[in-house]
Amino acid sequence: MATVGGVIARTRLAVLQAAAAELVEHGIAAADTDRIARAAGVDAADIAAAWPQRDLLLQDAVRAALRGDGTGLRGEPRATLMESLEHAAAGDGRWAAVLAEVAAQQ
Repeated sequence: MATVGGVIARTRLAVLQAAAAELVEHGIAAADTDRIARAAGVDAADIAAAWPQRDLLLQDAVRAALRGDGTGLRGEPRATLMESLEHAAAGDGRWAAVLAEVAAQQ
């Protein structure tokens, strides 16, 4: 059973990392779950099953990539993602809440 859990955890991590890379490259508005699925090596339907709304996946990816414990993105990719998050937060309360969470962890 631990092997199944390990595979699930690695798959989740791969999806979140692919989503973070997608966000850095394309921004929040243009992020595409099909590209994320291809980059993570999973089926888009599996992503939809785990994250029924695109923004839920993207928000989880942002939280993971920008967490303050040193395991997230660094340098220019981090700055690019933070800028994208700030832009999204200016027009959407859900993204503003994510920005507040990330800021509180810094």
